[in-house]
Amino acid sequence: MSGERIPAETAEAWGLVEFVVDDLEDGIARYVEPLAKQSPHAIRQIKELLRDTRDQRSDEREVQAFAACLNSEDGQEGVAAFLEKRAANWSGK
Repeated sequence: MSGERIPAETAEAWGLVEFVVDDLEDGIARYVEPLAKQSPHAIRQIKELLRDTRDQRSDEREVQAFAACLNSEDGQEGVAAFLEKRAANWSGK
């Protein structure tokens, strides 16, 4: 809050950042690659849920997001891919 710069490790120790990486590109890849394999529809639902419940938890909103994911084209594809033991082909819908 003072505008003073602090080392990344200090920011991590204080809980101001989630993690510190030595190499930015490797750090990005570490967290983005698993997300890139997920349903774009589900990622959108998660982002909306986080935004909507930032200040107050809502079990009802979480159930709605889950139902929206399960009832989506991607949700049906995910279930089918799991049952058929294959990689999912996400449509983003």
